[in-house]
Amino acid sequence: MLHTGLAFGTFHRYIYMPYTYHQFSSGAHGRVLALVKAGATALFDKREIRLAVQDVKANPTLCRVLAGPSASSATASPAWRTRSKAGICLR
Repeated sequence: MLHTGLAFGTFHRYIYMPYTYHQFSSGAHGRVLALVKAGATALFDKREIRLAVQDVKANPTLCRVLAGPSASSATASPAWRTRSKAGICLR
């Protein structure tokens, strides 16, 4: 859960909020620095999400709680259904 929280917090602070304040727009003050921070945050978030997925796979309780709803989703894409039928949990 720690990795998920870190990913959400950094995404919110360095990507979502600058986007809502139009700091990525052409001519915005501090645009280059905002883009550099957003790029670094995207890489960090990718790593944190990967670590969070590994934690879920390693914990049987989290695996049951999180894999159940995703496997039964009726609106999932065909590719997701294929992956969810195979299961994400380590057994």
